[in-house]
Amino acid sequence: MKRRRVIHVIVVYATSAFVIIELVNNVFEPLNLPSWTPTMVIIILAVGFPFAIIFSWIFDVSSRGFSKTESLNKSKGKKEEETRARDKVVQRNSIVILPFEDMSPEKDNEYFCDGITEEIINALTKIKDLYVVARTSAFAFKGQRTDVRDIGNKLGVETLLEGSVRKSDNKLRITAQLINIENGFHLWSESYDRETADIFAIQ
Repeated sequence: MKRRRVIHVIVVYATSAFVIIELVNNVFEPLNLPSWTPTMVIIILAVGFPFAIIFSWIFDVSSRGFSKTESLNKSKGKKEEETRARDKVVQRNSIVILPFEDMSPEKDNEYFCDGITEEIINALTKIKDLYVVARTSAFAFKGQRTDVRDIGNKLGVETLLEGSVRKSDNKLRITAQLINIENGFHLWSESYDRETADIFAIQ
């Protein structure tokens, strides 16, 4: 069972790493991020890979990911986000990553989608001068059909990233879209088609 959990984490991490690298390469200019941002993200992902494997071996992984009690700092951060939303203050260079939607025929890849979303949040959080909405706040919109402009106003962010995963047999398609909250228009959109066997080679 531990070996199976490790394989799942490797697949999710490698897939997420690929999406994150492609995303950063395409959006760091629109978000006015430093030119060295893509290189730093690659280094962070490479360093984090062995830790992800160790973590998955030690801790149990459920279909909802790693179960963890929300810390006081996260609770405080959530309250601060709600306060900013009430005041309708938009933070510059800010983004929310919405949970990726499972578009697979069997609808059995929720864990995979959540894992990709969490890895993207984790990686983008490490980028200096980029403000990323906390996981708890982002996942509050999971499964909801809310206008992106309403989400942005509530969270006080400039941009929103949403996407979907479609997995059938050994085929995998990941679609990601970056949206301008102010007008609801797309800034960038891309789809990635891969064989599931190729995921391990991406890292």
